[in-house]
Amino acid sequence: MTILKNTKRISCLFLLGLIISCTPTPLERTVTVKNGLDKGRQDETVTVPLDGLKMEGGGLRDLLVQDTETGEYAFTQLTDTDGDGTTDALIFKSHVPALSEKKYRLVAASQVEVKPHPTITTYSRFVPERIDDYTWENDRVAFRTYGPEAKRLFKEGKRGGTLSSGIDCWLKRVDYPIIDKWYKLDKEGKSYHTDHGEGLDNYHVGSSRGCGGIGIRKDETLYVSDNFIKYNRLETGPLRTSFELDYAPWKAGEMLVKEKKRISLDLGNNLSKIEVYFEPPYPEEIVAGLAIPEQEDGLVNADEEAGWFSFWGKHEDSELGIGIVAAPEYLNGYTGYRVAEKEKSHLFVHLKPVDGKIIYYTGFGWKKSGLFENQQQWDEYLACFAAGVASPLQVSVQK
Repeated sequence: MTILKNTKRISCLFLLGLIISCTPTPLERTVTVKNGLDKGRQDETVTVPLDGLKMEGGGLRDLLVQDTETGEYAFTQLTDTDGDGTTDALIFKSHVPALSEKKYRLVAASQVEVKPHPTITTYSRFVPERIDDYTWENDRVAFRTYGPEAKRLFKEGKRGGTLSSGIDCWLKRVDYPIIDKWYKLDKEGKSYHTDHGEGLDNYHVGSSRGCGGIGIRKDETLYVSDNFIKYNRLETGPLRTSFELDYAPWKAGEMLVKEKKRISLDLGNNLSKIEVYFEPPYPEEIVAGLAIPEQEDGLVNADEEAGWFSFWGKHEDSELGIGIVAAPEYLNGYTGYRVAEKEKSHLFVHLKPVDGKIIYYTGFGWKKSGLFENQQQWDEYLACFAAGVASPLQVSVQK
């Protein structure tokens, strides 16, 4: 099967946080970011809609963001938040203390003498040299999922075949991109299933949901889609990478399910954002699954009211946490499901579509990355992430 593709690159504006010696000419725009939580928001993405932002000459791509207190510039990226092919927002990272606000000034890049030079970034791409993976990463984590050629090889019993719409985790412990490097080294005989100092792929998906794949459960049977059939990279830049995956219609009992996924990953996050769009008739409930070991090893923890769900356990010579976060309007409970059969045990988060879509976040934390030492730290991360999802930063633009 030939994969249809439509790759679009959105021009990004990267800015190294520096205090510039010259004084830029400010626009008559100030961005105020408010944090309503009693916890500080560290390195969180701020989204500024471009509606109403006008400059002489129409240069929306000439906008920079300057901290009004320090004079420093934040990394910024123009982005397409709804996947319609039109740039509609400016994003940047902010640190906002608890129950407080910060102000930023929009300035014209033409007035600032600074060379774009991001040191870390996000990335995603289709990987035809490894059958037909689609992979994505940031400075903390990496993932992949599988296309129709992998399905064909599986059906024919050939080497390299994979039949799965589950999500695979690549356990990295460096902040720079590794996707291209690992695939290249693997082709040269240096397997990415062995840790050569940067991490490895030793997370097994198989027929499971892996780290956050979806399905429909009816009468103790889990129905799932096959591999994706079409991809569309929307953007990749210093702060966010995003793409879409289409799936062939699949049966859940007598119901025919038609889905499209939009996946994005921001710099500094351990969790990818998954948006799943369904065509009518909409399913009443979807489960997002976290594959857990069949043996009694590792612990499930959850706070349904807060919207986070976690598993932490031993993983070969280290430990690994996987988790899901969802806003309250999508949540419909959760179940732990352990059986002796290989690749069947899961923590299922039950999600109800709203207007034909669901949104949730899924990802992992590996002890060897140095970011999480134990389950308590992993669960605290998920709890803080969930609090941010339930109470987004409030952003306003003033003249």
